[in-house]
Formats: sequence, structure tokens, C-alpha cells
Amino acid sequence: KKYSLLGGVEDFAAELCETMSRSTGSVCAVTDRDTVIAVAGGSKRELMGKRITPELERIMEGRKIYQYTGDGQPLPVTEGSDALLTAVAAPILAEGDLLGLVLFITSDGAAVTGDTEYKLAQTIAAFLGRHMESRIRPYPRTPSGRPRFFDGMKRRKAAMLEVSPTGKELLS
Repeated sequence: KKYSLLGGVEDFAAELCETMSRSTGSVCAVTDRDTVIAVAGGSKRELMGKRITPELERIMEGRKIYQYTGDGQPLPVTEGSDALLTAVAAPILAEGDLLGLVLFITSDGAAVTGDTEYKLAQTIAAFLGRHMESRIRPYPRTPSGRPRFFDGMKRRKAAMLEVSPTGKELLS
């Protein structure tokens, strides 16, 4: 199994799915780049840990939100099962890296979702991306975006000067 960039947030993603599901009455899921890692609203047994379809992988690579509009066939969620279909898929991005998808899922091939599901998937995907950025990037950033690695060293040096008995600099 490949390393998942969303590793360690499965419980958090499950709570977000539960909230989205309660708000909309839909089946919601979060995936990493390969598999479904969180589900709420039903179909957990059919989805959890299953590999996503190549069509969803292409949606993710395209970095755009997909919404089934009623034209053509909706995309299946997992390989080997056409029973659960993608209503909305929003890519999760952190620092430009693709981490996974936020999904709204339907079993009705004719069901079309509205603007609410689209915006909610977009918002949750952005939120998860920002959450992962804070885990990926532990250092504060300068206004230009570069890591500020030496902030801690400057603060420690200032603290040492404050406690120096002679007031002279201890570090040279």
C-alpha cells in the first residue's frame, strides 16, 4: 500500500462526512489519492477502503470540481461497482499537491445535485487542504512564502540575553 498524504486524518474526515451527510441527507465520502478513507450517510461497507475509479482519478488530476448535471452517465465511485455514483467530486489540494477528493454520492443515476452540495464539497475540500498544509508546513512563513526557520533561534537568543547575569551576549 502506498503512503497516503491524508494519513492520520481519517477520524477528522469521518466527522466532516457525518456533518455533511446530516446537513444534506446525502452519502458523503473523503478519499485519498487511491481509496475511500471516510464515509457517512450509508453504504459504508460498500465504500470504505475500496479503490476509486480511474474516472475519479482523472477528475482529481484535472483539479476541477465535477458535478453530474444529468448529461450522460454519472461516474461510479469505486472499481467493480456501478451501484454508487458520483454526484459531486471536489479535489483536496494542499500546497499544490493533490491529496484526495470530497464526494457526494448517489445510487440514483438520474439524481442531479444542486448548488448546495457543490459549494459544500468545495468548502470542505478547501478546509481539508488548509488543515493538511498546517500539518505539512510546521514553520511560520515570511510574506514572500519562504519558511522562517530561524525565528525560534532568534527568540531563544533574546531570552538568553534577558537572563544573562552580566547582560552581555552569551552567544557569539
